[in-house]
Amino acid sequence: MQVEISLFLGILFAGYLASILVINYVQAHNIIDIDKKVHLKKRQCEICSSFHFVSVSFKYWRCPLCQSINREGKDDYRDRDSRG
Repeated sequence: MQVEISLFLGILFAGYLASILVINYVQAHNIIDIDKKVHLKKRQCEICSSFHFVSVSFKYWRCPLCQSINREGKDDYRDRDSRG
């Protein structure tokens, strides 16, 4: 049985391309399935009442809209009266 060289090279090249596509698909699928741990928490600004996502490690954070400094938690006893 005699196989032409062009047919042999065509089959070899098609197998190479198919293997690259399968490897690329497996790698892309593994990247998407990685569990991502999000360390952000939704916070509301005390001044302008806008919501932002802030890192849970910050005790104080600055609102990007009104530039006020906010504190994490309900135990904040600062005087918010601006009358003086």
